Amino acid sequence: MTVNVPEKPKSALPLIVRVLRNKFVQTILSSLEEKTRNNMMESDGAQIVRTNKLTPELLKDFFENKVLAIHMPGFCPPEIAEHTANNILKKQLHNWNIRDAKTGYKESDVEVFGTPFTDAIRSDSAWNSYFSGAKKLADELHELSAPYQYPLDKFRNEMDELWPEGFTVKTYKGAKMVPGLVRVMHDKPVAQSAEASLGCHVDDTPIISPNHGKFSVNIYLKPAKQGGNLFVWNSKISSLKEFFSRWYLIKNFFLESNYQNEELQKGFQSMLPEPFEIKVAQGDLVLINTGRPHAVSGYSGGPRVSIQAFITYEKGKALQVWA
Repeated sequence: MTVNVPEKPKSALPLIVRVLRNKFVQTILSSLEEKTRNNMMESDGAQIVRTNKLTPELLKDFFENKVLAIHMPGFCPPEIAEHTANNILKKQLHNWNIRDAKTGYKESDVEVFGTPFTDAIRSDSAWNSYFSGAKKLADELHELSAPYQYPLDKFRNEMDELWPEGFTVKTYKGAKMVPGLVRVMHDKPVAQSAEASLGCHVDDTPIISPNHGKFSVNIYLKPAKQGGNLFVWNSKISSLKEFFSRWYLIKNFFLESNYQNEELQKGFQSMLPEPFEIKVAQGDLVLINTGRPHAVSGYSGGPRVSIQAFITYEKGKALQVWA
């Protein structure tokens, strides 16, 4: 089957991020940066819901950001989680590079089977491979759990039944995207302490809206023996006024290099509300808004294996899954 590969964009970054990183724009906002230096980030009061059943009402509250995160223990039976994780670890994995604001792409602590959209944009060959190989990769992902149902397929089926407008694979200019990926995080020679919650970041604009957003689903197949829990902050930025009233924090933390910078992380995390910790176990499912600050604590006893996908939400439209 021939796939029409869409034209590759110049950047995977959202427009608002590209504008705000512009030197001219930052020069204009330099006085605002100093004025907002001591402005703490407030909480919007959203809480984590722990449940054994997804409902249309709960999902509506979640996508409208009235709920901080959904934690569903035991979504995937242990035998299926273990079986799938073992098959993943037999695959050839490669590093999920992250984009550093100052130095370009660099290695992260995550390995992946398949190519993420943010990596595919780096070259023409990766871009062509991402779209032309999307169907083949999807088939390989389904087979990871055979003869059982792949956990993300189970989630997609349930969401399609629960969400009024349906749940489908996202397209980019008419071409189907990859419907989720698997992630493997190995132990490092120098690990963070299990109590630390470093690596706090956002994957989308931190302006939280009830009408649209970029969310993620994570299904934990093989958690670390110690640590590796998820931390989420219920920061309150719901308008441009609130956004610019926290400009120092936004510019120097969310828009700049902060990955694995312990000193920077501790300083700015002290300006956020207290985080909520989700202690994940094998088979658990977690949904979060990727525009909210989140992080994984230090861990040992890996590898830590999970399934991850992004979900695009627009009010009144079908939910779209991709990676």
